[in-house]
Amino acid sequence: MKALDHEKHKVVGVYGPGGVGKTTLLEEVEKKLRKEGRPFDMIVKSKVSQTPDLKNIQDDIAYALKLDLKNEPSEVGRRDRLFKRLQKDPSEKILIILDDLWKEFDLKEVGIPSGDESKGFKLLLTSRFKDVLEQMKCDTPIFHLEGLKDKEAFRLFEKTVGDRLKDDEELKAIAPKVVKKLAGLPLLIISVACCLKDRDVTAWRIALTKIDQSKMETIVKLSYDHLKSEDTKTLFLLCGLIGGTIDVEILLVLGMGLGLFEEFGSTIQDSRDGLNTMLDELRSVCLLLDGGDDKNNVTLYELLYDDDYKNDVTIHDLYSEVVVSTPFSGQDSLMMNSNYGSRSKEKLEKCWAICLADVDKRRFDELMKCQFPDKKILISSQPGGWRWKQEHEREVGDWLRLLDFTYMKELRGLYFRSMHMASLPPSIGILGNLHSLYLDCCDVKDVAILGKLKALQILTVAARSTFSRLPKEIGELINLRSLNLSKCYYLKTIAPGVLNRLTNLEELHIYHFSQWMGNDQIPLGSCNARLAELKSLTKLASLEISISNPIILLEDGDLPFENLDKFRIKIGNARGWKYGGLPTMGLDLKGCDSILLRKWVKKNLQKTQYLYLTGCSDFKESPRELCTQEFQEVKRLHIGDSPSIKYIVDSSNDLPLTAFGKLESFSLDNLINLEKICHGPIVLECNKLKDVRVVQCNQLKYLWRLSDVQRLVRLEEINVSECSSMQSIVTHDAGEDIVSTNNRVELPNVRRLRLHELPNMTSFCDTSIQVSLPHLESLIMVGFLDPEKILYSELSSTYSYLRSLLIRASKSTSKSILKLDWILKLLNLESMSLGRFPSAEVIFDLEELKVIEDVEICSRLTKLTLEDLPNLQCMWKHDVKLQGISIFRNLRDLFVYKTGLSFLFSVSVAKCFREIRVIRVWDCQNMKAVIVDEEGRNEGTYDIIEFPLLEHLSIRQCPMEKFFLYPHVKKEPVTTTSDLQDAYSNSFFDRKVTFPNITKLQIGGLLCQEIWNNQIPTNSFQKLESLVLTKCDNLQSIATSYMWKRSQCHLEILKVISCRSIKIIYEGDGTDIESGKLRSLVLCDLENLRCIWQSDKFPNVPFPNLRVVEAVRCPRLEMLFPTFTMKFLGQIKQLIVDSCEDMELIAGHEKGEEATHTTITFSELTLLMLVKLPKFRSSFLPEKYSLKFPCSEDFPSLQNLSVKSCGAEPDQVLGHLGVQLIRSGDIYSKSDQVIGQWEFASTERERGMPFHET
Repeated sequence: MKALDHEKHKVVGVYGPGGVGKTTLLEEVEKKLRKEGRPFDMIVKSKVSQTPDLKNIQDDIAYALKLDLKNEPSEVGRRDRLFKRLQKDPSEKILIILDDLWKEFDLKEVGIPSGDESKGFKLLLTSRFKDVLEQMKCDTPIFHLEGLKDKEAFRLFEKTVGDRLKDDEELKAIAPKVVKKLAGLPLLIISVACCLKDRDVTAWRIALTKIDQSKMETIVKLSYDHLKSEDTKTLFLLCGLIGGTIDVEILLVLGMGLGLFEEFGSTIQDSRDGLNTMLDELRSVCLLLDGGDDKNNVTLYELLYDDDYKNDVTIHDLYSEVVVSTPFSGQDSLMMNSNYGSRSKEKLEKCWAICLADVDKRRFDELMKCQFPDKKILISSQPGGWRWKQEHEREVGDWLRLLDFTYMKELRGLYFRSMHMASLPPSIGILGNLHSLYLDCCDVKDVAILGKLKALQILTVAARSTFSRLPKEIGELINLRSLNLSKCYYLKTIAPGVLNRLTNLEELHIYHFSQWMGNDQIPLGSCNARLAELKSLTKLASLEISISNPIILLEDGDLPFENLDKFRIKIGNARGWKYGGLPTMGLDLKGCDSILLRKWVKKNLQKTQYLYLTGCSDFKESPRELCTQEFQEVKRLHIGDSPSIKYIVDSSNDLPLTAFGKLESFSLDNLINLEKICHGPIVLECNKLKDVRVVQCNQLKYLWRLSDVQRLVRLEEINVSECSSMQSIVTHDAGEDIVSTNNRVELPNVRRLRLHELPNMTSFCDTSIQVSLPHLESLIMVGFLDPEKILYSELSSTYSYLRSLLIRASKSTSKSILKLDWILKLLNLESMSLGRFPSAEVIFDLEELKVIEDVEICSRLTKLTLEDLPNLQCMWKHDVKLQGISIFRNLRDLFVYKTGLSFLFSVSVAKCFREIRVIRVWDCQNMKAVIVDEEGRNEGTYDIIEFPLLEHLSIRQCPMEKFFLYPHVKKEPVTTTSDLQDAYSNSFFDRKVTFPNITKLQIGGLLCQEIWNNQIPTNSFQKLESLVLTKCDNLQSIATSYMWKRSQCHLEILKVISCRSIKIIYEGDGTDIESGKLRSLVLCDLENLRCIWQSDKFPNVPFPNLRVVEAVRCPRLEMLFPTFTMKFLGQIKQLIVDSCEDMELIAGHEKGEEATHTTITFSELTLLMLVKLPKFRSSFLPEKYSLKFPCSEDFPSLQNLSVKSCGAEPDQVLGHLGVQLIRSGDIYSKSDQVIGQWEFASTERERGMPFHET
């Protein structure tokens, strides 16, 4: 709609596959334009179709224009009358819609003006084919209408079938699978949905295998027939055979085997170009899509850093099924994949291409018994998971025996993936016509037999294949043009004399082999190839090679690598760099600087787009001298660890130079003597530069001159760290000619600025001219003496787009961190982190804020972190109540660590935090409360403060007594129920604050005697799932019975650690309670704990779902459970009791409890640990209870068992099971030995750590 509305667009084009909804889209556009009545006075529409009828098109247009052509018999007369009518009134705006163009046709023949003659009207065209729209001179961009996304497609299907999916679970399961097969095409979705909506479930199942195939065949066949060349058609069939998302490299290998690219030229690069041309044509007719990921949103990181980044294309599964099931070029062109079904043997043997993906041994055997005299392509893979199987489970011999190529002598391309074969089958040697072989992720160790394949031109062994030796037999492949071993990480040996015989090689990729023999080197084991062998490879155009020892390069003359088009060359130990498909050189010279003078090195440096250079110790020239074209091709440049470099680009002869014309990324690291990036009269043409990183360049005082800044129009990221002499980022040289507006120069696209540990930097630009960063989104400043000067003066106009701010380790003496006028500019700030300001007493200085109307401060801030602010007294400073001011109304995550704050929020501020999800307050030793009523008793006293969305509250090592504090109330007895009762209460939480959605609560180091009282609002803590209490020495109880009942239905994890006053965990009031969901109970360092619960207070068991129980260093705990809970103990999975001196039984009788004859079976137990229990009785349970553990024969669940330093022998503690395990050596008693896992566990306990952490 925007394109139609834009004045410059005259011809708008939309393309997409048949059935995707182009016609429907036009109808909606027409409907909307007519409804709005603008911008067109008249809308004309005509369908062109595969065989255009000019008369019908003219009649459609004439009808809309109310022009009578009935009495005009000649075509020329009709054309001329239409032409004149359309040009009659230039002010009249007309839209002509021509739907479903199949080929280019002349608009003037119809009578439609074009080009400069089209004054008052526009054209909207649709086609299945992008090239047709390009021929029709559509304006760019031409819009691509793709199929519906999965969710959108399902909604359309669901809407069409009506209520069928509401109550039928079986149909609900089938429906998404049906929709998945419909390629997102609305035409097919609606058609299939209409067919199924009144059918039974059987028809739905059938639809999964037989979806209206005829309609899809028609759609695909029409686009297929539009393809210009037979080779492009064959490539499409190959894509359909493979299916899904396909690595383009696989298509190249198999396509070259079939000779598909010969018309484009004789070299492999010509074939690559031809393949890309064909793929573009297939995309333009919507038969292929780009790869599985969104290739339009591939990041620069993926393109330039990701070693495994691949160029992929995708064919929809439905298209793939049509290709395999339909003979596109006659009955003799059959193909087959793994879903061949019941196809007869006769038809199978006629197939020219077969893809067997993840087929089992039986099916593979069945197919190998067929004869395939016409087969050209074979693709096969074993079922997934063999790599993780034991050697004897891999069926290696069977698979090797089944592979028989005797009847495949016409095979031209062979692709194996995940095939585990120690060697290739002998019959492969008869494939005299095989041109291409691709072994992908195969466990083949011996490839010597490949030397018999004399016609082989392409050999690729990829994706972590495990073979380690390239044998001498490979030297027999004299027709080999491409040898790709780039991901053979285990390749250690290349037999001498192999490489120098492969004289026809155009591509050699052996990047992970680096064991080249030196001339004087005596082999310790098998001999290896020498670099001199490569001198015979004069046809090389693509090379990936690694030479770990640079000295070897100095032993021989120049290598014939001057004509490389693509290369990835690593010399020395150049680490920390990645390959993104660019011509790349990584040079770690280790003092062998003279390598840079080699002719082939200098020649390729001129072509290099990614240069990684380290270890230049004696090289006297600047890196600019390495590339005589002044870095005209370099896109990514990294220079590091080179003490000899003083300048990156040098023109000391005073001759003007131009540098960095294509540079996109620039990194300097540990250049201890670097003084300037550019020296002399040099023009930096950095209009493509996107990111700059400078680290540990301690002589460097600035990055750019002010005149250079004006050319950095695409710069997005600046990262400068640990440069001790850096004074400014930009400097102004005397005599520079600067063009500025209002004394300001812009870096218009800088998004990220990181300045870290620059102790002498006092300004961003050491001149009166400001450098503006109008689109800055992320700012990091660490270790500045005076960050305020840079923040408030130099960059003061640049923060309207700022989303992330981090300021740390300031040496400023200012009492406040952020000034008022600057705070109000942070309109889009989302994340703020401030820390290590030793002098700061206030974060936000709002003293001068005059509130005339409502003011919002940082209204988009969602995350705030305050760390290491020891003198901080308050978060904001204001001389009156914050009336009319809204602060952080969208804050979601607050983290406060090691500050001097005595409280977090006043009442008025707390009321702003309606969106907060996480509050963490740690190690604030002055913190008395989270919320304080510092504004007096007039506001908020009778209101409940609600945190409606808070999910996680964590308070650690803060000596608080109250969450909400009244500092103005005197301590006097109060008898009435009022807010004053809350003020005098010993409870940490009271009715003043409510938490309806909190799920995780962590409390540590509080001074309160109880966490809750019975006045808590009814909707608080009802969803609590995890409760952790640590080092609360005054805490008398976990919760009242009232609170236990409230939390029962959701609480799953309870940990109580180092709370020395706790005597009982669960307290009841004798009434029935709902069975709780507690699954994990951890008790550690509770010196006064007597029991977990008492049976006389509970008519039923409070925690019937316990799975993990751990008690560590609870010296007064005599037993874990009363015996009335026995029937629930069988479901416990992990039971750990350690260092409990008074522990006698795991479960025992309480007073008045009657003993019964009961057998307890720990059928779910996987881990049992009993350590340092000196009073432990000889029986695990009391009398009249028998014990049964899951031994290895009957119950395989028990995996880890340890009994150590207990009062009774293991056989007394565990009965028959103990005897069994003693004999097998898995358990020890009264000794220092335990099984290995428990040695670690005990060590952790001695450090005071609980065994389980959540």
